[in-house]
Amino acid sequence: MKPSDERDQLWDLLGKAPGRTASPYFARRVVNTVRAEHQVRAGGFMRWFRWVAPISAVAAVAIAWTANTWKHQEEVALYNAYFDKAADLQSLVVSTDESSWIASGN
Repeated sequence: MKPSDERDQLWDLLGKAPGRTASPYFARRVVNTVRAEHQVRAGGFMRWFRWVAPISAVAAVAIAWTANTWKHQEEVALYNAYFDKAADLQSLVVSTDESSWIASGN
């Protein structure tokens, strides 16, 4: 049997088969199915990224704000310590002046 004979028999058989016509909405259904599959595949990472990125940004801002607050509190504590030392020195100077004034008899 030659290959061309097989093809002729195949085409004869296909010619006897009942024809199928596509639905008028076939193309729209195929496109909708492809879009649905695409959304399912892309949704996993994007859904995760959509929630993690803002939460991470808020956490970073909170950490930076807390660190800045602690730094500010340390600066205030250093300033207060410096001011207390200066006040102690001022009171020491005043008391020394008073004692020297009293000692001089004025």
